[in-house]
Formats: sequence, structure tokens, C-alpha cells
Amino acid sequence: MLGFSRDELLSTPLSAIHPHDLPALEAFAASVFQLGSGWTNELTCVTKTGSHIPTEISASAIDISGKPCIVALIRDLTERINADHAMRELAVLEERNRLARELHDSIVQSLYTMTLFAEAGVRNADHGDTVKGTQYMERIGETSQQVLKEMRLLVFELRPLALEQEGIVGALSQRLDDVERRAGVEARLIFDEPISLPSRMEEELYRVAQEALNNSLKHAAATHLSIRIATNDGLVEINVEDDGVGFDTDLVNQSGGMGLRNIKERMERLGGSFTIISSISSPGEGTKLRVRAPISDPQTTGEPAHP
Repeated sequence: MLGFSRDELLSTPLSAIHPHDLPALEAFAASVFQLGSGWTNELTCVTKTGSHIPTEISASAIDISGKPCIVALIRDLTERINADHAMRELAVLEERNRLARELHDSIVQSLYTMTLFAEAGVRNADHGDTVKGTQYMERIGETSQQVLKEMRLLVFELRPLALEQEGIVGALSQRLDDVERRAGVEARLIFDEPISLPSRMEEELYRVAQEALNNSLKHAAATHLSIRIATNDGLVEINVEDDGVGFDTDLVNQSGGMGLRNIKERMERLGGSFTIISSISSPGEGTKLRVRAPISDPQTTGEPAHP
């Protein structure tokens, strides 16, 4: 992997192979001797030709003729990192395609409908029918409000900067301020202090909560909504509840509509689960989404956690 022969490797100082990671390696070795085993986050190795490759090290402490030693396994992470980058690029492409479909299916269609209403209103006004003309103007106003709501959703999806800067709690708080409360929904965010999750996990969970919020705003006509985030015994749980009109869960589960397929795929990636309780026959009881997932250790994923 490094290009050295056995003899060359034995005579090469560690500082030549890990020139930038010596303090981390010293701390790692001390931890292995103390605990008996361990593994590192991503480290950079320098090969015989001078190229740099990302690696991780797992090690165990052993005793050889009364002398404490370490047996280590070094793994090249290049293929895994390249695969991760490819998956992220694919996810970005899929998200762009989804947003394009959203623009076409909702915003563009609504704007076209508004032009038809405007033309009909002008024709009625020209013929002196002010009553119908006023009705079309009212419908333009209603449709424009719906378009504004849809645009807020799409714009916020494009720039959830708070997720990177403040974590999932800050991002959801900003989302409720920027979208739900502006739409007249009384929204509450309830959470434990502190919430500390790996960044990739926060991204998946935020998108799940966002899907539920979008569904509520678009379809439920809810006036009250709450999000509760809690961590306990190595699990994170998020509950999203509203008092909207509800929907037929059997029908939607069969079709995979209303974003349920996206929620299912994201929770599978996290090794978690989700449940939805909703009914069109119980007005006012709304919809309840609960998701649960094991909290992965940032040290094993090499990712930072938001405090």
C-alpha cells in the first residue's frame, strides 16, 4: 500500500510516514496501551513516492517476551471516500431534479393558472360583468398566496445554512420562524439540552422533519404544530405533530406519496424506524410522525458533532 519493502519500512521513521499526525498517533498509542485496543479517525499516510493517501488504523496491545507492543492494521480509505463523494454528488443531483419537479408541478402550474384567471377577469370587466371580474381577482389573490407559500418552502430548502452553523435544533427553529409562523401556523419546538449528533445524521433527520413540515403546510391546513427532539439511551427521537385534516395512511403507504418514500429511505440509511398515525375520519386530530435512530459515534464516522 505504501510502496516500501519490509526492510525499508522497518528503517523508515514514523515521522516520514505520518508527518502531520504525530501528536494524534502518540495519543492513540497511549490509549491503546491503556485500553487494550482502539481505532483512529482519518489519518494521512505518505507513500514511498511521496503521494498522500487517507487511512485509518485499528490496533491492539500485545505482550512479546515481556515487552508491551502494538499490532496495527492500516486501511486505505481512498475507495470509500471516493464512493462517499460520488454518493453525495448523486444526492445533490437528485435534490436538484426534485426541486425542478417541484417548481414545474406547483409554482409554474399555479402561475399559469393565475394568468388564466387574469385573462378571464379582463374579459368579464370588458363586458361589464364586475361581479365575475371581482371573483377572478379574488381567486388570483388566493392562488398567489399559495404560490408565496410554495416559494418560501423551496427557497428555504435551498439554503438551510443554520443546519451547518447551529445544528438541527437551530435549523428547525429557523425553519419554523421563516415558514410556518409566517404562514399563520402556531409552531413549537421542544428539545432536550444539549442535542449533539454527527453532522450527516443531522442532515438526514433534518430532511425527514422538513418532509413532514412540508406535507403539513401543503396538505393538512393545520393551525397548530409541534416538533419534539429527545435523546435517550443512545437513541434520538423526533416527533412531529399537527392538528390538520389528516390522510389515509394505507393509501399513501401503497403509493409512496407525500414524501413517505424519502422518509423511509433516509431512516433506513440511519438504521432507524418511523411510524405515522393519521386519519381523514378524525378531523382535528391531525397527523403524528415519530422517527427513532441510534446515535452513531462521531469518532467512528470521522465526522464532527454539533454541540
